[in-house]
Amino acid sequence: MQITNRVAVVTGAGGGLGPATARRLIAAGGRVALPDAKTESLEKAQAELGDRALSISVDVTDASAVEAAVDTTVTAFGAVHVCVNGAGIAPAAKVVSRGRPCWGRTSCR
Repeated sequence: MQITNRVAVVTGAGGGLGPATARRLIAAGGRVALPDAKTESLEKAQAELGDRALSISVDVTDASAVEAAVDTTVTAFGAVHVCVNGAGIAPAAKVVSRGRPCWGRTSCR
C-alpha cells in the first residue's frame, strides 16, 4: 500500500485497531490525524508515531466536533484523502438488531 503524501483520518486511534492502522499508514508514507476521546492513549500514540501524526481529542458522536477535527487536520496537513472509522462506540449487540439511532451515533454519514 502506497499512500505517500496522502493524509488519513483514523477515528478510534487511541485503542483497538486504530493505533495499528495509523502505524501502517505512516509506514506506507502517509500522515495521519488521530481523533479520539481517550486523551492519555492519544498522547502515547503521538509520542510513538511522531510528527507524521496529529492527535486530536474529540468525541466522534458529536458531528460539530468531528467537523472541527477535520478542519484541524486540513490546517495541519493540507487535505484529507482517506478516512478510517475505527471508533468502537457501538453497544454490545448483534449487528442486525442495531437500529438507526445506534448507527447514527457516529459522524460517519
